[in-house]
Amino acid sequence: MSSKRAKQVIQRATTRSTGPIDKYFGDRLRARRVMLKMTQDNLGKSLGVSFQQIQKYETGTNRMSAALMVPLAKLLGVDIGYFYDEIPTSSAAARSKRQS
Repeated sequence: MSSKRAKQVIQRATTRSTGPIDKYFGDRLRARRVMLKMTQDNLGKSLGVSFQQIQKYETGTNRMSAALMVPLAKLLGVDIGYFYDEIPTSSAAARSKRQS
C-alpha cells in the first residue's frame, strides 16, 4: 500500500462520527436498563466491557454494532427489534411525506 493510500485509509477511519441514530439507540438502551434497575457496571460486566463503554453507548459517543445488540437485547429481556422501534425519520423523509 502506498504511503498516500495509507494516509487516506487512516484519515477515513478517524473522521467517522456518530449520528442521531446512535443517540437514539443509546437512549433506548438507557431506558431499558433503568427500567430493569440495572447499573452500567452490572450491564458492562455481563457484556465483558467497562461501565465507561456502556456510558459511551448510552450517550451515542460510540456506536453499538449489530453483533453487540444481540446479546444486549438478550440481557435486557427484549427482542432485537426493541432498538429499532420508532426510529426517527430523517428530515428529508419527513419533508417528502409532508409534501405528498
